[in-house]
Amino acid sequence: MPPFQQHRSAGGTSEMLGRLQRQRAAAAGQAVARERKISLMRKYRTGELPDVQQLSVAAFLAPLGVMASRDANIARTAVEAIWHSVCHAASQASQDPELMEGLRLAVRQCFERQPKHACYVRCLQSFALGDRGGWVDVAQTAQAAKASDSLQAGALQIEEQMLFGLEAEASGPPAKRQAVAARRASSSTVGHHPVEPTRKADATSWSAVAEVYAQLGQDDLVQVIYAKCLSRCPGSEVAMQALTGRKVDLAFRVYQALLGAAAGGGAPQPMDAETQGGPEGLDADKLLGGKEPLKEEEDMWFHQQNRCMEALGMWEDVLNIVNDETGNDDSRLFLQDETWDGSQYIRPFVRSCLFQPVERGRLSKVMQQAATQASLTSLLENHAVVEIAAQAAISRQWDRCQALVSRGWGVFREKWGALHPLTQAPRLHALATLQPLAELQEVVTLLQSLAPGTAGIGQLQAMVARWSQRWPSVQQPTADACLTVIHVRGLLLDALMQEWPRDQQHQGQTVYQILSGLQGEVMLGGAACLARQGFLDTAQDLLTQHRAAVGPTHLPSLQAQMRLRIAQVDANPGTPWLYNELSQEVNQLRKLCPVSSLAPATAPGLNTTQHCQLVLLQAEAHQYLAGDADSKDRAGQLRVALHMYQQAAGVKPEEQGKQEGTCCAETVAEASLKLAFLCNDLLQIMSEPDASSSIPSQLTQAAADAVKKSDGGLEAMLVRHMMHAMQLGGPSGREAQLYVPRLLSVIGSTEAAGRCFNEVWHKVPLPLLLPWVAQMLSLLDAAQGEALLPPLKVSLHAASDRFSKLLLCLTVVLD
Repeated sequence: MPPFQQHRSAGGTSEMLGRLQRQRAAAAGQAVARERKISLMRKYRTGELPDVQQLSVAAFLAPLGVMASRDANIARTAVEAIWHSVCHAASQASQDPELMEGLRLAVRQCFERQPKHACYVRCLQSFALGDRGGWVDVAQTAQAAKASDSLQAGALQIEEQMLFGLEAEASGPPAKRQAVAARRASSSTVGHHPVEPTRKADATSWSAVAEVYAQLGQDDLVQVIYAKCLSRCPGSEVAMQALTGRKVDLAFRVYQALLGAAAGGGAPQPMDAETQGGPEGLDADKLLGGKEPLKEEEDMWFHQQNRCMEALGMWEDVLNIVNDETGNDDSRLFLQDETWDGSQYIRPFVRSCLFQPVERGRLSKVMQQAATQASLTSLLENHAVVEIAAQAAISRQWDRCQALVSRGWGVFREKWGALHPLTQAPRLHALATLQPLAELQEVVTLLQSLAPGTAGIGQLQAMVARWSQRWPSVQQPTADACLTVIHVRGLLLDALMQEWPRDQQHQGQTVYQILSGLQGEVMLGGAACLARQGFLDTAQDLLTQHRAAVGPTHLPSLQAQMRLRIAQVDANPGTPWLYNELSQEVNQLRKLCPVSSLAPATAPGLNTTQHCQLVLLQAEAHQYLAGDADSKDRAGQLRVALHMYQQAAGVKPEEQGKQEGTCCAETVAEASLKLAFLCNDLLQIMSEPDASSSIPSQLTQAAADAVKKSDGGLEAMLVRHMMHAMQLGGPSGREAQLYVPRLLSVIGSTEAAGRCFNEVWHKVPLPLLLPWVAQMLSLLDAAQGEALLPPLKVSLHAASDRFSKLLLCLTVVLD
């Protein structure tokens, strides 16, 4: 080809491409101009006023239609206004009574088509709520509310129908249809709503409204509905009471027994009170009470049993339930129709696969399947975004994990914005997702800012130390939040273990040893958090798993087990097997770490603070063992408890180092406060013997006689150690300040208590005594008045700048 032809061909190609780009730009500009163009529905000459009498209705509806086509909220508001106007006109048209029935039929047919768009469903809900006396199938109402996330309005719609709705005339014999039509014609108009309930709600309606409230997270309302309206069998009440008391293991066993008996699979073994904590002799037949359970009641048993399995960490059983329900077809998790809603099993499936290493491959396949369609991905993220982000972390896909964390913030905002302003439990459920998301973000940020190395290990240890101070609130209504945090932290540490060589050294330890120790700290901290929340069964299962991994002689896990056992004894007093377990654990701890003295040498590897904590823990255990009615040495247990409390409270924190001294002071203050509380309990038992008390009055008197010889009596011991706790400060010192009125009442009871107060009051910071000056003044003429004069004078002089006139008057009185 000649040179000029080559040049011409190249030039022609560039000109064609340039022309094509200009055409595209012009088309885009025209599209933007069309969107921004204002379409005039009416126009007048300049200065002309419109003649409103000549304007048609269409002249108003046309602009409204354009606005409605651009904005969903305007469209909904406009359609609702038009609908209510039409309904009002229909209610006034007495010559055409079938017009209102036609409108109601239209609403029912709209719900029958299973609407899902949020704005459309809210319109239909507004139509139904505005027509008291109408009727829409409750199952279709609940399905539409769930599909469109309009649950609050859906619950209100079902409740209105349960009270005032009249069933459709198409069903039933002719006499019933005529009666329904007569009631409908006489009482259901928009202008004259019925004010008295027109029907008695059936089990289907109660079940539907319970389902909607369960989706809203209002578990307390769900429990009330089932207890009052859907329960026939006594076992349902037993199980619900167990859940209310956070006895998850007992509730699970009751539900399991009920389902087994209802299925006709033979009567299970009786519930044993000693081993299960349940009502003694209450077997499956007694749980059923000789009654046939409702279908809705059996459904409740099934779903509550599954929730108990999740709370107890029975992930293999949870996955088996999901497999049975889906027929081992994972694609059914994303299927939703009239008879099946697979989305309710998405989160249990994801969690049971993620928390079982052998099932993580199956979870990956399901996520790959969901990634092919945006709707499936959105459904998966809306139900289990935290777990999916954790799965990305364990796969070391940190960029994907970061993207899912960002998506998690968006899911939280969407759910939070959809909640009713007065709801509490659903907000706690929503807030529970923030902590694991934040910790996933922390790990991603740590890895992005550091190259793997020993410096990174130090920062990782600091991050886990922050985690140990950050646990879900005790107000959480379920154990789900704490379990999620525990599992996500464990998965993150597993993933981080792959980021550094296992044999790399850091401060004399390998990376594997460091991360394994951090995982143990997470497990122990999680068990303590669950115990604080009251989920003792879940905490026990977690500790059992941990102790099986580290061995029975692992000291921190044994201490955690003893603390949990003490909480169990406190929650279930008079249970013999709990006392036996606690006694065995005390003996095991004594063999590992003798506490005959407070010298750290008696427990190698422990400093004074740790040894003091051991003494305090054993003192608490002996205090509770003194309440065992079957014990032959209850007085000895009580004396040991008092002696060990005194040992722990007698440690001097100022003799320790600066950092250890702070921790030691908090432990000693806690020991002093608990000893003061024990003395107070003993004094109250002596003054007013209580038959319900775990410690009889004769044992209390024996302990008081023993203390009187060495410490001046229980009153003096209470004063000394309450003031000691206030002196040391910290959380126990602040708590002790609240009991100053009790302290003041004890000072005048014995001469030894008054002397003790005079000896130690000046060591207490004055700000702790100032709030109680009024109470101290009121006791000046009592037996303890002389002992209160010195602290009163000092307290009043300390407040002289603010209360100079009051000080002058009081000084005259005191002098």
